[in-house]
Amino acid sequence: MLWCGLLLCQLVHAEQYRSKLFLDPSEQLNKSVSLSLDELEQQINTMSDAYGKSSAGRHLARHYVNEKNYQKAITYYQTALKAEGLSAVANQELLKELANVYVLAERYTDAMETLKQVEASGSELDTTSRIVKAQAYYGLSDYVAVIDTLEPVFNESKKLSEGQLNNLLGLYYNSGSYGQSERLLKDLIKRYPDKPNYWRQLTSIFLMQNKRKKALDQLALARQKNLPFRAQDIQLLADLYLNNQAAEKGARTLEKALASGEIKNNEVNNQRLFEFWLQAREKDKAIAALKQTVASGDSIELQLQLARLFMEDKNWKEMHDTLLEACSDVLDDKYVGRSNLLLGISQLKLGFNGKARRSFINATMMGGQSAKASQWLSFIKAAPPTNSELGKISSPCYPDSRYFRVTRHLDQVPTKPDQAPIKSAVTPLTQKTVPKQRFFGIALSGTASEVGGLIKKNITRLGISLVKAGGSMNGSPHLLFGPIDPQSEKVILQLVVPYKGMASSSGRYKARTAKSFKCVYAAYTGLPTGIVVAMKALAQKVRDSGLALTGYTRVEMLGQSRDKKGEVSVELQIEIL
Repeated sequence: MLWCGLLLCQLVHAEQYRSKLFLDPSEQLNKSVSLSLDELEQQINTMSDAYGKSSAGRHLARHYVNEKNYQKAITYYQTALKAEGLSAVANQELLKELANVYVLAERYTDAMETLKQVEASGSELDTTSRIVKAQAYYGLSDYVAVIDTLEPVFNESKKLSEGQLNNLLGLYYNSGSYGQSERLLKDLIKRYPDKPNYWRQLTSIFLMQNKRKKALDQLALARQKNLPFRAQDIQLLADLYLNNQAAEKGARTLEKALASGEIKNNEVNNQRLFEFWLQAREKDKAIAALKQTVASGDSIELQLQLARLFMEDKNWKEMHDTLLEACSDVLDDKYVGRSNLLLGISQLKLGFNGKARRSFINATMMGGQSAKASQWLSFIKAAPPTNSELGKISSPCYPDSRYFRVTRHLDQVPTKPDQAPIKSAVTPLTQKTVPKQRFFGIALSGTASEVGGLIKKNITRLGISLVKAGGSMNGSPHLLFGPIDPQSEKVILQLVVPYKGMASSSGRYKARTAKSFKCVYAAYTGLPTGIVVAMKALAQKVRDSGLALTGYTRVEMLGQSRDKKGEVSVELQIEIL
């Protein structure tokens, strides 16, 4: 017969035979193995020879362990042991293997019982079996027993393999035994000094024990040895320097890593570098880092920080230019007060007194800087603001235009002399904080006299749209108003309802979450056209009391009066700082 070498030559060199030969030796061997196992499984229960049955059971059990089919492996270990065809020593080995499989199958009590059989036979547990026993105790949450079981193994740790040491380490760490974990990791580092993972783990163990100086020394030594460092390792090293009162070394660590490309040169990392230099009291370096951060992003918060640093250095020109850059686009409401206050200071220091007055007036109107801005106005003995100036925040630092389009402030809406009088007096000032709410609503606009009709026309549609969007009403309808341009005759507001469920925005109808709302509130009952006058009266009372307004108001619609046709009951709410 032609032997296999000839056949292989044909497969390699004879192109004309390739389409005819389909023999795959490795595939045939796999099929043969599977066939042998199938036959062995079928025959094992009919075997009468104890040795053959035990041997077959052991063979099948070990095969299924490799396949990670632990339930079948357990069955065949039990079959092999029950047949009693092997020696006592071999049976002890089978019991140890079975205990390990029980642990893998998370049958920890069975593992303990199996190991007790080994010990009952007078045989001592070897290192592997002690680790298995400790794993079983860990699975049963008996952490004290874990430590006790591992003590003999720990004392002989220098004789263990790397894999066994890692098993011990995992058990000690997860059982909260950080002292033993520390010693094991030191042994692993001595054996394998080029494996960075052990250096990282020892650093973490030191931190778990609040040994921050040792953690720093460990990680710094790894850095000096040029072990591979990930970005998070570099950041941790910098943080450890900072935590150990070595902010400058932390800053230099970050600076070097940024320059080498080990960490990304982005806004987040440049901001961290800025904060480190600031902690190190290296203001010039902090400013340089923050400039880089601002250049790589568009964070208004960081630009305001940079302006403050320039102010501390009395670098008024740089401060002014930074603020103009920050205000080159419309601002979120929370930045309007701070931006105008800082801009006013820089303008004043540069001699632009008129512009400074205007910026300070802007700062009194929104964003929580009213008291500070008023002090500056008093300091420069500025002329009192006119009604027109109080009605609009002027450029360059003004709010996001969407607020002007969507929400307007009732207190500044022009009213007509023939408007209906208020039927009920505004109650004395009372404050409360309305919790955060989820609203679903629509933006509306019209003249003051048209608002009532718009609300009546849209309230039913709003409810239907909310249901279609997946939500349901969870309270009374609200009208939301905010700062406006007094030159406009239109009132622009949001008609919203609190909702529950999972409503999603759809078309003109928007779902939003409104932050908590600290306000002065008062009841009003009367014709809808009197709401504007009532809100103006309440707002004036708030101002007279010395409280600072943010410019936002709400009206909660409580219902329609049953006694007098056309009258409504509402609660007026004016946000205060």
